[in-house]
Order: sequence, then structure tokens, then C-alpha cells
Amino acid sequence: MEYAMNRFGFVGSGASSTFGWSTSYVLDSKCIQNGGMNRMVVAVAKGQCRRARSQFVGVGIVSNARIGAQRKSTRGSLVRMDMGVNDSSASNLLNPQLYTERAWECLGKLAVLAKTYKQQVIEAELLLLALLDNETVSRFIQKAASEAGSSETIDDLKRKTEDFVKRQPQVSNIGDSNAVMGRSLRESLEASMKIQREFGDQFISVEHLLLAVWKDGRLTRGLLNQVRISERQLREGIKGVRGNQKVTTQSPEATYEALLKYGRDLTAEAKAGKLDPVIGRDNEIRRTIQILSRRTKNNPVLLGAPGV
Repeated sequence: MEYAMNRFGFVGSGASSTFGWSTSYVLDSKCIQNGGMNRMVVAVAKGQCRRARSQFVGVGIVSNARIGAQRKSTRGSLVRMDMGVNDSSASNLLNPQLYTERAWECLGKLAVLAKTYKQQVIEAELLLLALLDNETVSRFIQKAASEAGSSETIDDLKRKTEDFVKRQPQVSNIGDSNAVMGRSLRESLEASMKIQREFGDQFISVEHLLLAVWKDGRLTRGLLNQVRISERQLREGIKGVRGNQKVTTQSPEATYEALLKYGRDLTAEAKAGKLDPVIGRDNEIRRTIQILSRRTKNNPVLLGAPGV
């Protein structure tokens, strides 16, 4: 059968003649994988589900009204990934209550990235691309690269990841609603749950997803072996940024390295010689006193950084 693409997914151009489907109530058809087997799912007009089920045994039937309700309910949240019929385990992996806000934002970008790079199957490399746009992940990578003595930058890693994605098979005219969860992505999400429990955290955060992707064998062979940052060094980098904090809320990333984000580490600046001397400046102090003690001339106003 020949398939054409529209906004509903795969539509069989020869469906009516091949399977004897009545085009008066069969609105859409789609071929998906479920349990390693191909299965045909069709959308029918409202009120025609019983008729379709009796006529087409073994074919998944969904009413058009139900499809519209599902589309409306998911608006503004994660773009739906089709993971097979009755696949409850995969659906549980995409429960927003399991993730922090930043981690959920990364997952929400997957379907858009799949369309951008013409990937019908969403694999772990697209998750890595989404993570690399996150500010907290950038700090993890920079810290890990520093620990490893590597010159690898976040831009280098993005470029290599994009090159890896572009080498994968591409499909033209990918629709928004027919992206399929790949095996490596499923395994990465499952691994992130284990890492979350290992860390003693209450939610899956971006660092759990990053470590899970870093352990993916397919990505390691094709991409991460070019990056001179090991999993152990990445863990050290994450620990350096997180410290001893636990993920107990859905917005923990704002508390990481709060001193560097909202203040100045004067001890580090003094060690680096970036602070002006404050001892032994007698001449400057005397000159300041002399100026401030004048009675017949205007006194200057001394301005400086906050706290001076």
C-alpha cells in the first residue's frame, strides 16, 4: 500500500480498494509498531466505531471525536509521542509529575526536534540535543570538562550531536502527531529513574537525564567516544555544581551554585589577584581626608560598587 502524509499521520491512499474500507466513514489510517509487530489503526466518523469493529477484526479503531478530545487535552503540554497501542509502560515514562520543570521542558522539545531533523523515531540523541540547550546542563558540562582537563565546549558538543543526528535515516514531511519513541530513548528514560533513586532525589531532573543519555551504548559508540569526558568525570562535574543538595521540588536548578549566580566569591577573586589592595594605602587615605576636610571648595562624592 502507498502512504501519503497529512496532519493526522499516515493515510493509506489505497486503503479503500485494498481493505474494502468504506471511505464514507473511515477518515484516517496509520501503521504503527506494537510489541515488535506492525499494526493498522484507523480513525472513523463519530458513531461508527461499532460498525468498524465488526467489519475489521484485529484493526485498532479510534473515533474522530476521541482524537479531537485528546488533541485538545494535550494542548500546551508535551507534544504527543505515539508509543503503540495499549503501551501503558511507555505512557508512564511521560508522566509530568515525575520530572522537574526543566526536565519536562526538555522532553517537550523532542517532537519539535524530530520534525526539524526529519526523524520519525525519537532516539536518545534528540534528548541530548534538547538537554544541551539547558543552562544547568551547560554548567554541568563545563564543570566536567574542567575536571577532565578537556577543551570541549558546549558548542562543540552541540555541533557533534547535530552531525550525529543528521547521519540518521530521514523521513520527509514528518507530522506533529506521529513521532514514535525509539528504543534508546525509552531505555534512557528508564535509566534516569534508576539514577534518580540512586541519588536519593524525589523528581527526575536534567542531570539524571544527562547521565542516562551518557550511558547509552549506541550514543557512546557513535558520538560520545569523541568527547573526552567520561561518565565518572560527568558525575564529578554534576556533584561540583549540585553540592550536597537533593532534588525535593520541581524547580531545584535555581539553587545550584547560588553564590556564583547571585553574588561574588571574593575569596576566589582575591586568590586570582582581581581585587584592589586594601592594606598599606596610606597616601590614598591621607589624600582623601585632605579633600574631604576642605571648607572653601566643593567636596567630591565618592562613588563605587555596592558595599563600598
